[in-house]
Amino acid sequence: MGKRFEERKVYASFAFGDMILQYLQGEKTGMMGLRLLPRGMEAMIRDKDCRVAPLIQVKLLGDAYSGGFVHGRTMQDSFSTHQLRLDHQDVLKNGQETAIETWLKDERGYRYLHRAAYLEGEEYFTVQTAFYNDSGEQATLEMLSSFTLGEISPFTVDHSPERLFIYRMRSNWSAEGRLIRESVEQLHLEPSWGYGNPVISRWGQVGSVPVRDYVPFVGAEDAVSGVIWAAQLCVDHSWQMEMGRIDNGFTLAGGQADREMGHWMKHIAPGESFRTPVAILTVSANGIDDACERLIQYTEKHLQVPKEEEDLPPLFNEYCATWGTPSDENIRVLAERIKDLGLAYFMIDAGWYAQEPGKWDSHAGSWDISPFLFPQGLDATLDYIRACGMQPGIWFEMESVGCANPQFHHTDWLLKRDGIPLTVAKRRFWDFRKPEVRAYLQEKVADFLKNYGFKYVKFDYNESLGIGVDGAESPAEGMRQHLQAVREFLQKLRRDMPELVIEICSSGGHRLNPSFLLGASMASASDTHECEEIPIVAANMHRIIPVRQSQIWAVLRPEYDEAQLYYKMTGGMLGRLCLSGPMEKLSAEQWAILKEGLSFYRQAAPILKKGKSRRYGEEPRSWRDPSGWQAVVRENGEKALVVAHAFHRAPETIRIPVPAGYEAERIYARNGIKCICIKEALILDHVKDMDGIAVLLKRIK
Repeated sequence: MGKRFEERKVYASFAFGDMILQYLQGEKTGMMGLRLLPRGMEAMIRDKDCRVAPLIQVKLLGDAYSGGFVHGRTMQDSFSTHQLRLDHQDVLKNGQETAIETWLKDERGYRYLHRAAYLEGEEYFTVQTAFYNDSGEQATLEMLSSFTLGEISPFTVDHSPERLFIYRMRSNWSAEGRLIRESVEQLHLEPSWGYGNPVISRWGQVGSVPVRDYVPFVGAEDAVSGVIWAAQLCVDHSWQMEMGRIDNGFTLAGGQADREMGHWMKHIAPGESFRTPVAILTVSANGIDDACERLIQYTEKHLQVPKEEEDLPPLFNEYCATWGTPSDENIRVLAERIKDLGLAYFMIDAGWYAQEPGKWDSHAGSWDISPFLFPQGLDATLDYIRACGMQPGIWFEMESVGCANPQFHHTDWLLKRDGIPLTVAKRRFWDFRKPEVRAYLQEKVADFLKNYGFKYVKFDYNESLGIGVDGAESPAEGMRQHLQAVREFLQKLRRDMPELVIEICSSGGHRLNPSFLLGASMASASDTHECEEIPIVAANMHRIIPVRQSQIWAVLRPEYDEAQLYYKMTGGMLGRLCLSGPMEKLSAEQWAILKEGLSFYRQAAPILKKGKSRRYGEEPRSWRDPSGWQAVVRENGEKALVVAHAFHRAPETIRIPVPAGYEAERIYARNGIKCICIKEALILDHVKDMDGIAVLLKRIK
């Protein structure tokens, strides 16, 4: 029996590090597609009976939508996509970068560029697509993918029953990064018996906070071959991922949200072009943690931070001591108490601009110093912090305007939808596309930071723009243009103040994406200030962002017993340690635990800065009432850091796999816990519920 679907050939194949990129072409249609596999597994490829999944998915206004009962569920496989044919392919080398540029065209004068780029020594590659209008008439995009990846899995001839699994990451406020693994069968994405109707699922996020509901990430696993394909989007606005099939193949695709999901359309005038957000792709035969680390390498490779950040110094944020009422008086008390801890920064968080008591969250926008919190101005307070050996930092929510601020009614400068200022609860939003707004914020934010000599700033963002704003051909395009202007403002700030340490925050972790991370030194991983799930979220960050950027709260209070203090401190050791709380009230015994923890953290910092992480223990089903245990083992070749947490109903003995050839060098835990390193396991004994333990391992000589 012959093939049901089109014969295809390998048009071109490229070896990038330990990955093989193969460009496929249909024998009849000429459709181009992309197949990805680990190097060394080429011999395992089977002659799969499936079509070539299109290299680029596009939908132009006026063209026919795909049939098969999927209209409204996807914009893939439209008439626009099926008109694309190969024009030519170029291989370009520029230093350590190799780029494969595949040019497609249709008969109407539209050209498309699919660019896959690889940096020598890395374990990922980037993909971006572009549309060029050479037709002589305006064209309107309704959808354009950043990437599509087909023929999953290439190691079977059929539809790979009971061996394909999908990884996604769910994310809510203070509950970021839950990894979900589901079979293709559970997702109801088996092909139909007639292979006539596509089965597809589309998901993502609508708004200006890209890590909400889902992280812009997807992975697909062939559990028999052990291969995982993974992708991440570098996007700061509405985005989508799609997965599904029409035949025995399985396809992943993603990019900015289309017209159906994200209210996006874009007019392209004759002679103009449009580029999609960048996608990062990889393939691994070493498990999901390895696949995620490969994607994170993109941010690590392009990250630029001030030299003061090289040692990952710990810091203090007063928010969980003052809860939005920082003042000259309470800042002096806190700074005096912690001055001998060797902390790099003292963060003055939200509320320093309040113009009346109790309404700090409504006063953002003018950024005038509070007359009752700082009656003598801010200079004396900042000088006191510096005299205590720390650099002061300060909080802004510069994209928003609070309802109690006079600027709330400066509607000409605000984002609108349907001609009405966009209002979300107590906030409206500056329109960064307007030069008057950028000039105003240059004075109120950038010049403020320069004039006061700040070396640290925290930029928060606590609401979403939803489907988008006026000022462009579609709400989502207006939002995209506005957010591009926001990023350009941040880039200018970095150029003007290269020594400035920037922390990105969005109600904690709603902006944990390369589009924002590349402009920052740190990112607030979550708002789980004092919750039991702090270490769960902190461990998730090892799969999402560079550990060196992941700021974790460790809030210490005088009512905490010994075990609680170790639990909080070791949670902070899963990333950048950020202390908070009423430090002046801690006892001598509590202070000793804190100082020991800081010493341990500094010794562990090189491993946090550069290493590979593996997570062990079953993730608790309930994060609010976690049970069991977890451990993160992070290794850099010479040393390893193990951070373990026991939750409720935990076992007394925990056995953690560790690489061979290590022995325990230092343990940070409450009295009574025993630690033994035997062969390829670290055994923790006499563990109790809600314990936190950190262990440094060193190579046996």
